[in-house]
Amino acid sequence: ADVSIVGLSSGQEQQLQAFRQITFLPSVARKKRAERLRMLNYYVDQPENRLSTRMWVFNLGRRVPLVKVRSRIQQLSRMVSSFATELRQKFNIDIIFRSTELGKIIKNGEVNPKSGNRIMLEGVPEGDPTFHIHAHCLVKTPYLKDWGSVIRWVNKRWREINNMDPAEKWQPFDESGKIVKVREVCKYVAKPSDLLQLGQTEVGDLF
Repeated sequence: ADVSIVGLSSGQEQQLQAFRQITFLPSVARKKRAERLRMLNYYVDQPENRLSTRMWVFNLGRRVPLVKVRSRIQQLSRMVSSFATELRQKFNIDIIFRSTELGKIIKNGEVNPKSGNRIMLEGVPEGDPTFHIHAHCLVKTPYLKDWGSVIRWVNKRWREINNMDPAEKWQPFDESGKIVKVREVCKYVAKPSDLLQLGQTEVGDLF
């Protein structure tokens, strides 16, 4: 059957194709996530992996408007993949799994409740949604004697890859430690409650 997004107030309709692939629909997201969680739980529970898996989070810093979500996801994916090669060669660290998340949706001109800063993207109309694209990664590490120096190198190298000015204070990398709950690595693409902030056309554009 055909599936459409229908505006409750306006009555406007937008037909969707291949709706089962829309990973931010709650029912679809739950199904896809459940499959991955089973796989990841099995992997992490293996004796050889139980003490050597960790969660790292990578981001590119600045928020982007809806029109740049696709290109930002592609950019982040390419950068993490390239960086994974460096990690393997230098430390024998493997990025096993990556889960990309859109982050909390905050409209341009509103205050970010986490930082207390007002979101002001140049050239973006006030009230348009902005996204903080980031990736939660499951990382497998060997025993490394000087772990602190490894993390300092990762943080420094990821900042270099982002072409960050040394004076910039935002943190593009977070070493989140040993994995306690695998579901924290395998995130939903977007929280359903956040998607309620989007208009019908915006939801269609996001798909």
